[in-house]
Parts: sequence; C-alpha cells; structure tokens
Amino acid sequence: MFDATVREGVLRLHRPETRWLSTGWNGGQSLADAGFNVSVPEGFDRTDLGAYRDERLAQAGFKSESDAGRDGDAPTLFTGVSMEHARGACLGPVVAYATVGLSNPAMLPMDPGGAADDRAASDPERDGDASTSAATTDDPPRPGTVNLILGTTRRLADGAARTRRG
Repeated sequence: MFDATVREGVLRLHRPETRWLSTGWNGGQSLADAGFNVSVPEGFDRTDLGAYRDERLAQAGFKSESDAGRDGDAPTLFTGVSMEHARGACLGPVVAYATVGLSNPAMLPMDPGGAADDRAASDPERDGDASTSAATTDDPPRPGTVNLILGTTRRLADGAARTRRG
C-alpha cells in the first residue's frame, strides 16, 4: 500500500514505481516513487515552483525522491494549509489524503449563481453565527484550496487513467 509521511510541512505519499496522474502544477502522467503536498506560507508569491518544490523537499529530507520519476518529476501539489491538518483514509485498495483550506465552509456557494446558503440565516435550528455574519458582510469570500491525493493498488480502466488535453 502507500506510506504517508509528514515532515517540515510536506506530505509524502510513497509507493515505489507508481504511475501518477496529476492535475496540479506541472501535471500530467508520470512514474515516480512518491507524490507530494507542500504547504506554502501566507502571501506566497513565488513563481519558480520547481525550485521551490526542490528546496522544500530537501528541507524535509525527501530531495532524492523528486528526481526519482522516470517519466518526469514526482507530482506535487501546493497549499496554504498546514500539514498538521492533513487527513487520510483507507478502504480496501484505495487511500486518500486531503488538505482543505476553507476558513468558513458556510460561505461556500450553494447554488449555481454563487449566493451563500440563505437557509442558515432564516433557520433558527441551525447554528447561524458564522454563516449569518458571512452572509451580511460586503467582503467577498477568500479563495481556498482543496488538495486531494488518491491512490490505489488496483489497475484503473483505460478511460480512467487518461488525461484530457484541450
């Protein structure tokens, strides 16, 4: 199965000779021994993401693994969430790790038009403190990230293992 390790703000999901499909930075298909989720500081504005990734993996003691891919670099996601908040689950041959950077889930749009969930403010049975104040503020919601790393030891069907190129 996969071995998860968190060090120095980096989550490594390790399994030798794994085929990865990434929709993150520098995404695509690769064959590598690990996939990574790297936390970044508030106000992060670097654009040299490959160099930044290499620095962070080296600090965490994972440097050699970023070069272990035969078909390109190991897949890497970036997030503003501290890795102490990373959560994982496993069921049978599937493992999932997630970081979710949403400061107030009640502010998420609940309809296609993007309006906040108005039921929270009008339903006295719901704890509406956060959602009521969020719904009445003029500040737009701050963007957040949801990073998911999923792995399986089973072979995927051909259609599930392809990337769509636009």
